[in-house]
Amino acid sequence: MKIKFQALSNKNFADCIKLKEMLFPESNSNIDYDKYFHKEIDCEYFVVYYKNIPCAITGYYDFDGKHENAFMGWFGVHPDFRKMGIGSKVFDFTFNLVKKRKYKYFRLYTDKKVNQDSVRLYIKKSMIQEPYTYPDKLGKNGNFVVFTKIIKSNGCDLWNNIALNEDENYNL
Repeated sequence: MKIKFQALSNKNFADCIKLKEMLFPESNSNIDYDKYFHKEIDCEYFVVYYKNIPCAITGYYDFDGKHENAFMGWFGVHPDFRKMGIGSKVFDFTFNLVKKRKYKYFRLYTDKKVNQDSVRLYIKKSMIQEPYTYPDKLGKNGNFVVFTKIIKSNGCDLWNNIALNEDENYNL
């Protein structure tokens, strides 16, 4: 199966937003894309196409500007294209990109109850899972977890409930 990755641009932005809103209806923020277009943070986003049909989105962003923690951003596969191996290929593409950019950690957070298929993929990809229990809206929800894949260890591998600062971006 051949899929094509296109860097996010004004040309494919509508495809990206349509997928993002369908895949993440609980999210009310497009601020990451604003930061991308204005080059405010180190980040890269992609729309993934299968036979010229947008089937997935992915990307990463530098969590705190220190070039250590790259968080996967807006990773998702359209339901019509699941169980075809696309998610695994998109994950590998994003991880390899982050590794090439020389980050120390590849991380993501997700709702473990809503995104059970994704959680199985992250475990299959040997990511370390830890509960997110920081006393903010996401932490109090009880369903969020942080996954980490270590690229280059410096002795501080786990996330250890550092605030994700995402409360304003979710309608929980």
